[in-house]
Amino acid sequence: MSEKVLSPLPPNIMTTRIKAHYQHEGELFVQKRRHVPPDVPKMVSETVHDDMPDQHTEFFTHLSYFAIATIDSDGRPWATIIVGSPTTLIYAVSKIQLNVSVVLPEGDPFFSSVVNTVNATSRYFAGIGVDFSNRRRNKVAGFIASSNVVNNTLNMSLITNESLGNCPKYITVRKLEYCGRHPQIGADHQNADNISLNQECLDIISQASTIFLATRHISNVSDNTSDLGVNHRGGFPGFVRTYEENGNTYIVIPDYSGNQFYQSLGNIERDRLAGVVFPCFTTGDMLHVTGIAENIYDDEAERIMPRVTLITRIKLNGYVWIKEALNLKLLSPEQYSLYNPPVRYLAIELEKMKKPSKPATTNATL
Repeated sequence: MSEKVLSPLPPNIMTTRIKAHYQHEGELFVQKRRHVPPDVPKMVSETVHDDMPDQHTEFFTHLSYFAIATIDSDGRPWATIIVGSPTTLIYAVSKIQLNVSVVLPEGDPFFSSVVNTVNATSRYFAGIGVDFSNRRRNKVAGFIASSNVVNNTLNMSLITNESLGNCPKYITVRKLEYCGRHPQIGADHQNADNISLNQECLDIISQASTIFLATRHISNVSDNTSDLGVNHRGGFPGFVRTYEENGNTYIVIPDYSGNQFYQSLGNIERDRLAGVVFPCFTTGDMLHVTGIAENIYDDEAERIMPRVTLITRIKLNGYVWIKEALNLKLLSPEQYSLYNPPVRYLAIELEKMKKPSKPATTNATL
């Protein structure tokens, strides 16, 4: 599939608090390809709310870690995980405002995108809180109304206009506690061609049972339909595959069954961009990647990853690896979700292993 050339980002106008919650053409396209019942789009408008429910504001304020995403000056999504005290990391000012205070390591692409970007469209944010002790998760999105850095602390005022609860499928249960680490930049290539990841970065990907996928939908017509998304993706370690071709690195994420809203994949279908953060809860390392994304369906998907009929493939054009960036320590063995499908290998991997591939017997949806 050819790469999509993006039109320029909209002019500098402050993001509106009024948000349209109907699904855009990218989401509807994926739903049609996956034969989703026609009443699902209506369910989205009834499920997504402008204001955060009280249980969500309380949930966010008790978290000591939070996945968050924005876009850089080139419009590319970057995701990270912020960590702090559950009493100071997030403060719910109201049903529409969260204040965040966090110290991020040098080189964190989310930090640089917020601090170094003046384009108003880069003020969009999306966040997701996941309680890994009980698999509870809630999503929120909106825009960054203000930000500043004081004594290395990034302070942000987040105005929210989308709130949604999510199911607990595919979340790995783990017990975590705050752990002060000493971050070091392992690699910083936020803008790069012909990316080849080193073995340390590949190991971070292969061990991950938890990742966060950041996507965008930027409309050049109506600002109240533009937004970012960040969501959890989980599976057994190795569920995300990588390969190199013609000097480029690709990551492949298989599609697992979900609520059939297809918000993330719909954004990818339209804007063809995505970012992922891969955390390692053992070492504290984090790998941030961004690139050109596409959804691949049916027979074409099976030619790449046999027995999977919908995959997302990202051609990397930027990555940052920060050692010990995640100030969390793993205190217990990880408990994988009973819903996790088996790890599926790429066709090129199976060929090297001399293992035959069989056609898919079920359609996976996300």
